[in-house]
Amino acid sequence: MTSIRKYYAHYDKETDEKQLLIEHLGETAEQCLSSINIQTVDFSIISRDEFKDCIYKLGLFHDIGKYSDFFQDYLMYDKTSNYKSHSLISSYILYNFLFNETHIEKYQKGDDEANELFILNHLSYYMTKKHHGNLDTLNCEDISYLETPMIKKQYANLFKKKEEIISEIKKYVSEKKGLIAFDITFLKKNKLFNQPPNIIKNRLKKDEWYFYIILAFSSLISSDKLNSAGLKSEKIKDYSPDVVSEYINIKKRLKGSSIKLDDDREKVRKSVLKKIEDLDLEVFRNDKIFFLTAPTGIGKTLTSIQAALLIAKRIKEIDKYNPRIITSIPFINIIEQTKSDYINIFEEKNILIHHSMSFKSDNNSEEIDDKSKDYLKLDSWESSVIITTFVQFFHSIFTGKNKLLKKIHTLSGGIVILDEIQSIPEKYLTLVGWTINKISKYYGTRFILMTATKPKIIEFANLKLNENEKMKSIELLENNSEYFQKLNRTKIIPTLDNETNEDELINLIESIWDKTKSLLIVVNTIGRSIALYKRIKKYIDSVDEEIELSYLSTNIIPLERKKVIKEAKEKLEQDVPFIMISTQTIEAGVDLDFDMGIRDLSPLESIIQTAGRINREGKKEKHCPLYVIQLENDSNRVYKLHNLFYTKKVLSETVEEEKYQELLEVYYNKILEQGLSDESNNIIENGIMKLDFEYIEENFHLIDNIQNIQDVFVEINDDATELANKYEEKIRVLAKLEGTEKYKTKIELKEITKKLSQYVISVRENKINKNHPLYFSQRNGIEGQFLWIPREQLEEYYDEKTGFIDETGGSFVF
Repeated sequence: MTSIRKYYAHYDKETDEKQLLIEHLGETAEQCLSSINIQTVDFSIISRDEFKDCIYKLGLFHDIGKYSDFFQDYLMYDKTSNYKSHSLISSYILYNFLFNETHIEKYQKGDDEANELFILNHLSYYMTKKHHGNLDTLNCEDISYLETPMIKKQYANLFKKKEEIISEIKKYVSEKKGLIAFDITFLKKNKLFNQPPNIIKNRLKKDEWYFYIILAFSSLISSDKLNSAGLKSEKIKDYSPDVVSEYINIKKRLKGSSIKLDDDREKVRKSVLKKIEDLDLEVFRNDKIFFLTAPTGIGKTLTSIQAALLIAKRIKEIDKYNPRIITSIPFINIIEQTKSDYINIFEEKNILIHHSMSFKSDNNSEEIDDKSKDYLKLDSWESSVIITTFVQFFHSIFTGKNKLLKKIHTLSGGIVILDEIQSIPEKYLTLVGWTINKISKYYGTRFILMTATKPKIIEFANLKLNENEKMKSIELLENNSEYFQKLNRTKIIPTLDNETNEDELINLIESIWDKTKSLLIVVNTIGRSIALYKRIKKYIDSVDEEIELSYLSTNIIPLERKKVIKEAKEKLEQDVPFIMISTQTIEAGVDLDFDMGIRDLSPLESIIQTAGRINREGKKEKHCPLYVIQLENDSNRVYKLHNLFYTKKVLSETVEEEKYQELLEVYYNKILEQGLSDESNNIIENGIMKLDFEYIEENFHLIDNIQNIQDVFVEINDDATELANKYEEKIRVLAKLEGTEKYKTKIELKEITKKLSQYVISVRENKINKNHPLYFSQRNGIEGQFLWIPREQLEEYYDEKTGFIDETGGSFVF
């Protein structure tokens, strides 16, 4: 029977643009295939050919329910009906099709192979059902739902026109199998339908089910969204590793630095590249986890980029594809410091920067349609090079949220650089190491883990891995110990016998600082940093008003943080004596070079990171000091997840930089002796192994209590006022729009919000109760997503030097 009526997947009434449903289904199926690097996927539960077929069928059937008259009348004529929904009915039709397409006798055997096939079909049903929502908890399904009026009516409508539908999709599936898919009576008789969840959680419990479903689901939802917007997956660009060498030569000409360090940087880079070039074919194919362990200031960022490009070159030569490069960094402020290198190497238009304050890659497009496309590509990581944060990266793996899972497919066959891997909280080291190992195995992803303080993530991962799957890695800088041992830039001087109060800290400053040098003081809380800033300011005013004092923390708006760092760098280059008070914000990625420092007690790796901000270029005298103290009541509260006991134990005497690695070895071994953390074990066993996405969501948090954070907009200057006015105007206009214009205005609003974020700080709710900023709606009656500090009330809520003022004069934020 030939179809006369046209069926549509999407219709924009304003532009009269329509997308035929059969085109959407076929193109989404093809896009599902192209979105994943199939040749690198390797599961035991499904062959590559079966995997290709499975995700193709997901794309082909995900919207099959849109053929109903209820949906078509709603789409084309705005006829609202309770029967217009399509995800659930589509999932039933897909399941029916898959069950009949495969050999039914296999199911009847009841062996593991049959049960795995049965589970895979059920997961396809589950993903189709959820493709407009989130994955939650895989539980037994009630087949009696087929008897509800909605499903019966939808099925009856589709069954009536099944020949018409099959005539459209017959080039993709056989007519006979397609017709059976629309037979609800066959599905009702299926007694096996609700069994897979129990099988997964018991006899066939495997971690593969989790990594399979998030990959396949990501492919489906990303392809669906992009195709609906008329977009295709971007072709990944091919870059020569030489572009990094060329950039380094330009940098050297423009900016002089330590000859000694330049020589070492060059040696490190060449040694790493040679290691990759010399890997034999079998090792290169099978071993996908690399470490780049090297001291701070030795050029790891550029070396890692060139290492990734060289690995990419070998992949293209051997496996004939270009891999995507994804760099994940602990903190947003490090991205701001790092992105200039990436932009100069890859060009701005080829980079996608994704973090909580980003909307799109920083290109200069003025076309709103391009911005719409950028917005869609952002969530799906459609770019050759991506820079993101640990929060974005790991929370996109340990989640069931649709929006976050859209990017998982990009990991297949890609290269992931995890910078400052020691920043992962101790309780998650096993979970993260275990997951890296699984993803490298199942997706063919290669990882470069970068650190100056190798945190034994391999050993932590192996606490949860079987003997035949133990995690292993290749160290790219094999002789890294010689670089650590010959460094003599700093030394750590512990004074930890007793806790130190602020008066005693002032006495320490007087005894070690001669007022001609730069001094960095890093403490653990914002409240402490503000109190200390005020205390030291009084001290400086009493001894020498010419000495400057700087303050840096996330308590000041991002725009001011950039300004503080820029001014500090200028002072350091001019050898101007000054003191900077900071929180952990300064520890990684901030390229400042102080003469000496004081650090409140923290985990050893954090202390060594602070030392990396002292004599960074090695131009000063040998062994510039970092004094470690324990301020009253701070460390144990902030670092409850880390073992400060062992830090104090190994820091029993002065340690020079040459011995830092030996010290870290002892420290991590002691922590490793504590064994597998409950947090990692529970997420693996109760979440991943049982496909309980809600449990994972509830228990994985890289930033503790992030739900208790309030964003506060500080209207500090004319630019902030202008942005706030534009923000209000877009919200006001948005309420009156529909269709394409509403969507475009939403994109414009996102752009404004991104710029507005430079004036936004994040404050814990318990710190604003007694000095609560205004609600944004009090500005002009427009609801906003943050609180508001008016310009005329700045002094009440915001200090120009130290930022937000809570009821105690300070605030603790992440």
